[in-house]
Amino acid sequence: MADTRAAFLAELDKVAPQLRDAFERAIQDIRSTAQARAIDEAIKRAIETGDIAGGVQQVVAAIQLGSEFFAPLDRAISEAFYQGGVWQLSNLPKRVSIGSQGPLIIRFDGRHPNAEAWTRRHSAALITEITDDTEKLIRETLTEAVEQARPYRRVTRELLGRTDGNQKTGALIGLHSRQARAVRGARRELDALDVRYFTRTLRDKRFDSVVRKAIEAGQPLSVADIERITGRYSERLLHARAKTISRSEGNRAMNAGRAEGVVQMIERGEILPEHVSKRWEATPGPRTRDSHRALGGAEVKWGQQFISPVTGAAMDWPHDEDAPAAETINCRCSCTFRTDWRAVARWRRAKEGLAA
Repeated sequence: MADTRAAFLAELDKVAPQLRDAFERAIQDIRSTAQARAIDEAIKRAIETGDIAGGVQQVVAAIQLGSEFFAPLDRAISEAFYQGGVWQLSNLPKRVSIGSQGPLIIRFDGRHPNAEAWTRRHSAALITEITDDTEKLIRETLTEAVEQARPYRRVTRELLGRTDGNQKTGALIGLHSRQARAVRGARRELDALDVRYFTRTLRDKRFDSVVRKAIEAGQPLSVADIERITGRYSERLLHARAKTISRSEGNRAMNAGRAEGVVQMIERGEILPEHVSKRWEATPGPRTRDSHRALGGAEVKWGQQFISPVTGAAMDWPHDEDAPAAETINCRCSCTFRTDWRAVARWRRAKEGLAA
């Protein structure tokens, strides 16, 4: 199997759907177990009293947002890390001339303390990030509701969505706070019959004729129509977020697993650090940071860091946990780890006193 960026992306395509589904299951679980009546009362009280902080606290408590909801995502991240390590070691050459020691056979240890520590630490950080942003989403939604004295039951429906079979759909809960702002903006545009609504790329275009007819007639859309349209927009944004998380977190976990695979080979004494080099693989496209595009193709020895010629940031590899957040958030780059197997063979034969 060739260790190329194309081969890595093909492997990532196998784990990304599992991460996407795990995130969507977690969100559906949160929506379906939230205490709607308690949320109704909390929002109503906040609108009547203007106590936004108290309302946010009560809504968060009624949603019962906790790390336990994200257990499927936690497991999927661990599996992506494991698959990254397995894939890295599967790229060993079929035959390495290593003297009397026989063929080199190495298996990835997914239960190694380093491996378990990484997945535990990273999953916790991601889940904290999601829950903190969800609280921000609730605060912004409730602030608007208080300022505009909106009907509290309508706000609850927007937060939790509507029941569709055994699922809740069209909810703000599960979106990033930026996406929730987009949904609220779309609602305001529909309320005002504002043609800027049509610039929203992820809107459900099946409703365009309904919106266009209302604008041309100057007749306001019904509350039911607006909720249905914004609900579909919200669901599309949720799917987009799930896809983004699956790609970015899958990339991050698999790259970390690949690095751990190399570490395990070194720790077992199968190779030396000087046998390994690292190559930065920048993702083509306008969304790639200039600082990462400049690193594309750069190669350093194991133990050395990549230094961005643009920002001066030092990184062990893409998604380096010790790098500044500005260098890692939504990074789509990857790293190829190359082992000089001829040098490994010479070293191993020399250890046996054999001629190189």
